[in-house]
Amino acid sequence: MRKLAARLFVIELVLLAVFGAFELGSRWWLENRAAEPVFRRYASQAQLQERYADPTDKRFVPHRYIGYRPTPKYRAKREKGGGITTHNSLGFRGEEFPRAKPEGEFRIVCLGGSTTYTTSVGNDAEAYPQRIEQFLRAAGHDNVRVINAGSPAWSTYESLINLQFRVLELDPDMLIVYHAVNDIHTRVVWPSTAYRGDNSGRRQAVVSGTVTPAPWEYSTFLRIVAVSAEWTQPASYVSPERILFTEGPETFHAHEFFHQWAAGTYPSGIFSRVGVQQMLDAHPPIFFERNLESIIALANAHDIDVMMATFATSPEFKDSARAASPEYQAAYPRMNALMQAVCERNDVPCYDFAADFPRTKQYFDDGRHVNKQGAELKARLFTRFILENKLIGSGP
Repeated sequence: MRKLAARLFVIELVLLAVFGAFELGSRWWLENRAAEPVFRRYASQAQLQERYADPTDKRFVPHRYIGYRPTPKYRAKREKGGGITTHNSLGFRGEEFPRAKPEGEFRIVCLGGSTTYTTSVGNDAEAYPQRIEQFLRAAGHDNVRVINAGSPAWSTYESLINLQFRVLELDPDMLIVYHAVNDIHTRVVWPSTAYRGDNSGRRQAVVSGTVTPAPWEYSTFLRIVAVSAEWTQPASYVSPERILFTEGPETFHAHEFFHQWAAGTYPSGIFSRVGVQQMLDAHPPIFFERNLESIIALANAHDIDVMMATFATSPEFKDSARAASPEYQAAYPRMNALMQAVCERNDVPCYDFAADFPRTKQYFDDGRHVNKQGAELKARLFTRFILENKLIGSGP
């Protein structure tokens, strides 16, 4: 028994030494030699945060109902787009305004995701909602205030809840709804049982506090094996500093699609069995439609006018699946047509922005987010639609 125990102990030491060698080698290779797409695929959350995260970037905090929201009183210089990005004390991008609407003010609130937040434009005053306010005031509507109620990665699910719990208390007179791309993401889930009305197939709860990581979170070697064998999903995707709101359950596969498209490896992994187009075909945008209907119904119940706008993109950004892939390029017109149908049924004005806005690189940062020049043109076109259709209160 002593000899057996001694032999087992030696075997354990050898196995431990071999595993240690694999672990140290894997970690050194991943952190020093692996290409960036490979690093992003296999890195742990801690490794991603160490390499990419800006510790001063505290733009978002958890919210009990929405999941997360822009952090109140946030202020930071932005490298991307330049300028200063701020959130007021209520957690909306831009300058302070009173919670209670002043007498005579016509208040417009813009609902949407990062394309409403205007992520690629650093200066608050140059975001498209703020530019609409500037153009409306220049046209003689001095009583107008336009509030940016968008947040990166929000879909109509979050905008509906945002309207209920954060926007209604602002007593808006009109809503501008701009959505599509993030609602396409919600459909890239598998198996089909994950496509649910509560968006649980795409979005998991944002939890603050201490959690116990999976075993492979502690080991680079085990994580490489687990991700390669599809036992788990990569910890993040192209923008890993945004871990707060990009993490998704294992049924969500859009980020893996973006990875593979950029790396030129699509279709592989799960997509070798079930392609993105098959997922989209199996999951028609019924919840997108329902959420738009609910936004309109909630607005009507509170005597708020609604305007919606179709979603513009540029397919010239060939390395971006969200801009140039055939799957997403086919999905955008369907989402836009559905929005137009919802508006027609509910007698809500719908601006076909996608038909008017140029599809060239000149106005975009990545094919879906407008740059500074694009934000100005977007605001001018929205303003023209508002004025020509007399959607605003008294004024010239």
